[in-house]
Amino acid sequence: MALLVGLQLCHQRGVVPSLVEVDSKALVQLVVSGAVAKWPLCNNLRKVRNLLEGFSAAIYHVFREANVPADRLAAVGLMGSQVFDQDHQVPAIVRSAILLDSWGVPGVRWISEDVEENRGIDCLVMLSVKE
Repeated sequence: MALLVGLQLCHQRGVVPSLVEVDSKALVQLVVSGAVAKWPLCNNLRKVRNLLEGFSAAIYHVFREANVPADRLAAVGLMGSQVFDQDHQVPAIVRSAILLDSWGVPGVRWISEDVEENRGIDCLVMLSVKE
């Protein structure tokens, strides 16, 4: 679970997040509800809850477009335990997403709209990264 790995990394490095944003609404609901999940997920959820409580951090759901840097990392296949200690190690497409996010540039995604009068026409969806 990437959320757990990220929170553990923050803890190890002495970084204290106050806000955690993830693009899985189901994960946020599981963490916030305190519900017990199926094994082995229950141990990971307990660890996430403990870390968030120790940080006094809030967790929120955001749409994928508001989480573009993480989405770009997933798109280039850099999942797992790879950690970037320096900016130049981060792939250029991810660095550019981070820069655009810091400027408040909205995330963009193309979706196909299946409405009778617009059947098959692509529609541009933009969500504000910083509101």
